[in-house]
Amino acid sequence: MEKNEFLDKLASRKMSRREFKTALASFGLGLAMAPMFPSRGRAAAEDEPIVFTWSGYEEEGLNEPYKRKYGELPNFSFFGDEEEAFAKIRAGYKPDISMPCSYKIPEWSDAGIIQPIDVSRLSVWGDIIPSLKNVPGVVVDGKRYWVCMDWG
Repeated sequence: MEKNEFLDKLASRKMSRREFKTALASFGLGLAMAPMFPSRGRAAAEDEPIVFTWSGYEEEGLNEPYKRKYGELPNFSFFGDEEEAFAKIRAGYKPDISMPCSYKIPEWSDAGIIQPIDVSRLSVWGDIIPSLKNVPGVVVDGKRYWVCMDWG
């Protein structure tokens, strides 16, 4: 049974006791067996930074330079949308890096949940396409809080 079908039947109370027990048993079996299978998305060491972003940024090829330099990938934590991420960080979650879209920067900055970026530490800053340096809203009170990292 697919997840959505399970949830629909559960919510509408149209699931038999047998279907419910079968679904719970399948879930329990999956949890019990999960440690037996290596995962390419396995978390890195605890001393690695936490990158809080959308899923997809953890893909192998995207992070090879980091892995070559530091020996393993950073820890990834995922959010479904920026409102969820904002709420989680406001509630006390402390990732090292998060990736809101540029239009969210003023809100996140006003809330005090992000810090300015010192672009003098970025060796490629001079190579960034100028229009990506000047995206509206990414500099607040003269401090840069966002750098395009996807392309450019």
